[in-house]
Amino acid sequence: MENLANKYPDICGWINVEGTKISYPLLLTTDNEYYVRKAYDGSYDKNGSIIVDYRLKSSLTENRNIILYGHNMASGNMFAYLKNPEKFINADIEIYSNGKLAIYKPYAAYIESGNGYIKTAFDNEEELKKYAKDGKDKSIIDFGTAPGENPSLLTLVTCESSFGLGEKRIIVHAVLTEVISE
Repeated sequence: MENLANKYPDICGWINVEGTKISYPLLLTTDNEYYVRKAYDGSYDKNGSIIVDYRLKSSLTENRNIILYGHNMASGNMFAYLKNPEKFINADIEIYSNGKLAIYKPYAAYIESGNGYIKTAFDNEEELKKYAKDGKDKSIIDFGTAPGENPSLLTLVTCESSFGLGEKRIIVHAVLTEVISE
């Protein structure tokens, strides 16, 4: 990842979910649209890239809720696995950024028609806890994991449909369980 990031400065991390096709660089720029149909090198790619919400810090583990967007591709690429969130029940979601490997465990999955899941900053711990609890309460699956008292979160987002039609999104929330520094 470091070699790619040196050549392509919008790469700020890498996501990997064992047992899935999810293993991609994370792209962060000044908006959430630039990489929708582009690869990390700026070339056209119908799959697009995994996009980090532009409001976040590039050192991803400094954020309290990392929001990542990816297409739900019919080919099974990008975030297509989110349409079957039960596959994440025992999964570790690994985020590598800024010399740290952060491991997250999913705790909630649901379909959202609004944009209430987009929350990158919190005024206080109570607001963060409420956001985490609201996600858990909406969940259609019991992952056997809870966000805890002082959570750092990861939110994965994709369209409900492979064709990107409509406004519904599949949301998977995960909670940070471990950080390993180089």
